[in-house]
Amino acid sequence: MPKIVILGARPAGSSAGYHLAKSSHQVMLIDKDCFPRDKVYGDVISLESVQVLSTMGIYPQDIESLASEYAQIDGLLLGVSNEINHLQDTHLKGYCIPRFVFDNLLYQKAINAGCVARTQKITNIERYHP
Repeated sequence: MPKIVILGARPAGSSAGYHLAKSSHQVMLIDKDCFPRDKVYGDVISLESVQVLSTMGIYPQDIESLASEYAQIDGLLLGVSNEINHLQDTHLKGYCIPRFVFDNLLYQKAINAGCVARTQKITNIERYHP
Protein backbone atom coordinates (compact mmCIF):
# COMPACT_ATOMS: atom_id res chain seq x y z
CA MET A 1 0.00 0.00 0.00
CA PRO A 2 1.41 3.42 -0.96
CA LYS A 3 2.44 5.62 1.93
CA ILE A 4 1.54 8.86 0.13
CA VAL A 5 -1.82 9.48 -1.50
CA ILE A 6 -2.39 12.51 -3.73
CA LEU A 7 -5.98 13.49 -4.42
CA GLY A 8 -6.22 15.04 -7.87
CA ALA A 9 -3.97 14.07 -10.76
CA ARG A 10 -4.05 17.35 -12.66
CA PRO A 11 -0.74 19.16 -13.27
CA ALA A 12 0.05 19.95 -9.61
CA GLY A 13 -0.87 16.48 -8.34
CA SER A 14 0.89 14.66 -11.17
CA SER A 15 4.01 16.81 -10.78
CA ALA A 16 4.09 16.24 -7.01
CA GLY A 17 3.60 12.52 -7.56
CA TYR A 18 6.41 12.43 -10.12
CA HIS A 19 8.92 14.11 -7.81
CA LEU A 20 7.92 11.99 -4.80
CA ALA A 21 8.10 8.74 -6.79
CA LYS A 22 11.50 9.74 -8.21
CA SER A 23 12.61 10.22 -4.59
CA SER A 24 11.69 6.57 -3.87
CA HIS A 25 8.35 7.22 -2.15
CA GLN A 26 5.36 4.96 -2.74
CA VAL A 27 2.71 7.22 -4.26
CA MET A 28 -0.91 6.72 -5.30
CA LEU A 29 -2.64 9.31 -7.51
CA ILE A 30 -6.41 9.33 -7.07
CA ASP A 31 -8.54 11.35 -9.46
CA LYS A 32 -12.28 11.48 -10.09
CA ASP A 33 -11.83 10.96 -13.85
CA CYS A 34 -9.80 8.72 -16.11
CA PHE A 35 -6.94 10.12 -18.19
CA PRO A 36 -6.50 11.48 -20.73
CA ARG A 37 -9.40 13.91 -20.57
CA ASP A 38 -10.09 17.23 -22.19
CA LYS A 39 -10.35 20.50 -20.32
CA VAL A 40 -11.66 23.87 -21.39
CA TYR A 41 -9.30 26.07 -19.38
CA GLY A 42 -5.64 26.68 -18.60
CA ASP A 43 -3.84 26.09 -21.88
CA VAL A 44 -0.78 28.28 -21.16
CA ILE A 45 2.58 26.95 -20.00
CA SER A 46 4.34 30.02 -18.61
CA LEU A 47 7.98 30.88 -19.17
CA GLU A 48 8.79 29.83 -15.61
CA SER A 49 6.86 26.57 -15.95
CA VAL A 50 8.98 25.57 -18.94
CA GLN A 51 12.02 25.78 -16.65
CA VAL A 52 10.30 23.71 -13.94
CA LEU A 53 9.22 21.08 -16.48
CA SER A 54 12.87 20.53 -17.41
CA THR A 55 13.40 19.10 -13.90
CA MET A 56 10.97 16.38 -14.96
CA GLY A 57 12.78 15.73 -18.23
CA ILE A 58 10.22 17.65 -20.30
CA TYR A 59 11.91 20.11 -22.65
CA PRO A 60 10.54 22.59 -25.23
CA GLN A 61 11.17 20.17 -28.08
CA ASP A 62 9.06 17.56 -26.24
CA ILE A 63 6.19 20.03 -25.86
CA GLU A 64 6.42 20.95 -29.55
CA SER A 65 6.51 17.34 -30.72
CA LEU A 66 3.64 16.14 -28.50
CA ALA A 67 1.22 18.97 -29.20
CA SER A 68 -0.14 18.84 -32.73
CA GLU A 69 -1.11 22.48 -32.27
CA TYR A 70 0.74 25.00 -30.15
CA ALA A 71 1.58 28.67 -30.04
CA GLN A 72 4.93 29.82 -28.75
CA ILE A 73 5.09 32.77 -26.37
CA ASP A 74 8.20 34.81 -27.18
CA GLY A 75 8.01 37.75 -24.83
CA LEU A 76 6.35 39.57 -22.00
CA LEU A 77 4.03 42.52 -22.39
CA LEU A 78 4.83 44.97 -19.62
CA GLY A 79 2.22 47.60 -18.90
CA VAL A 80 1.43 50.28 -16.40
CA SER A 81 -1.75 52.08 -15.37
CA ASN A 82 -1.21 55.06 -17.72
CA GLU A 83 -1.68 52.74 -20.74
CA ILE A 84 2.00 52.75 -21.72
CA ASN A 85 3.27 49.28 -22.48
CA HIS A 86 6.43 47.63 -23.71
CA LEU A 87 7.03 44.22 -25.28
CA GLN A 88 10.06 42.64 -23.65
CA ASP A 89 11.70 39.85 -25.65
CA THR A 90 13.01 36.95 -23.61
CA HIS A 91 15.30 34.03 -24.32
CA LEU A 92 12.82 31.81 -22.47
CA LYS A 93 9.80 30.55 -24.39
CA GLY A 94 6.35 29.75 -23.11
CA TYR A 95 3.65 27.75 -24.86
CA CYS A 96 -0.06 27.61 -25.37
CA ILE A 97 -1.07 23.97 -25.96
CA PRO A 98 -4.30 22.01 -25.51
CA ARG A 99 -4.84 21.25 -21.82
CA PHE A 100 -5.60 17.64 -22.81
CA VAL A 101 -2.01 17.24 -24.03
CA PHE A 102 -0.43 19.00 -21.03
CA ASP A 103 -2.41 17.09 -18.37
CA ASN A 104 -1.71 13.77 -20.05
CA LEU A 105 2.02 14.54 -20.44
CA LEU A 106 2.42 15.19 -16.71
CA TYR A 107 0.19 12.28 -15.73
CA GLN A 108 2.20 9.84 -17.86
CA LYS A 109 5.46 11.17 -16.38
CA ALA A 110 4.10 10.48 -12.88
CA ILE A 111 2.96 6.95 -13.81
CA ASN A 112 6.30 6.20 -15.51
CA ALA A 113 8.10 7.40 -12.35
CA GLY A 114 6.23 4.76 -10.34
CA CYS A 115 2.98 6.35 -9.15
CA VAL A 116 -0.01 4.02 -8.88
CA ALA A 117 -3.15 5.45 -10.49
CA ARG A 118 -6.72 5.02 -9.27
CA THR A 119 -10.02 6.54 -10.32
CA GLN A 120 -12.49 7.27 -7.54
CA LYS A 121 -15.72 9.18 -8.02
CA ILE A 122 -17.71 10.50 -5.09
CA THR A 123 -21.36 10.07 -5.99
CA ASN A 124 -22.99 10.95 -2.69
CA ILE A 125 -21.29 14.24 -1.75
CA GLU A 126 -23.80 14.94 1.06
CA ARG A 127 -22.33 12.00 2.93
CA TYR A 128 -19.05 13.92 3.31
CA HIS A 129 -20.50 17.28 4.38
CA PRO A 130 -22.27 17.66 7.72
